[in-house]
Parts: sequence; C-alpha cells; structure tokens
Amino acid sequence: YRIDVGDIVIDKKGAIVFFQYGGITEILDKPVNGSRMKKIDDDINERFANKIAKLINEMPLYTPATIGSKAVNSTKGGAYGNFTVKNKELVSL
Repeated sequence: YRIDVGDIVIDKKGAIVFFQYGGITEILDKPVNGSRMKKIDDDINERFANKIAKLINEMPLYTPATIGSKAVNSTKGGAYGNFTVKNKELVSL
C-alpha cells in the first residue's frame, strides 16, 4: 500500500497548517488495465483521512525554516514512510 500526503505547509512556528491527503492505493503484484496501483474503498480512505488529520494536528512541531535568523513559512513536498494499522484503524504515522 502507498499513502499520499503532500503539499505540506509549515508555519513560522513549525506547525503544519495545511496538507493535501491524496488517499491510499494498493500496490498490485500484476498490472490491471496497465497500472499496478488500485485505489482502496472510499469509506476506508475517509476513515484514514480523518485519523491522519488528527495525528498531524498532534505531531511535534518541525524546526521552522529560516532566512538569515528569521523564521519563515515553508512547504514540504510530501511525507513518505511507514504507518501502522491495528484492528482496521490507523494508529501511527
């Protein structure tokens, strides 16, 4: 599976103030209609989207970007990594 969280905006204090959730796709062993990726059910994606928003809001602050010694807003292209699911619920990113 692949989870897509991108277009992350980090404010001057290091908090994530915006992100785009692109959903979860299953990576298939063999291509189907020319693709190895298959989008999972909308209801599961919605549950994950809600949990991801909650986890992101509870995350520790990033070290803010700076220009000279002044903290500035910044963007991060995307977040990739492992995630943990227990009993059909996302529990950590």
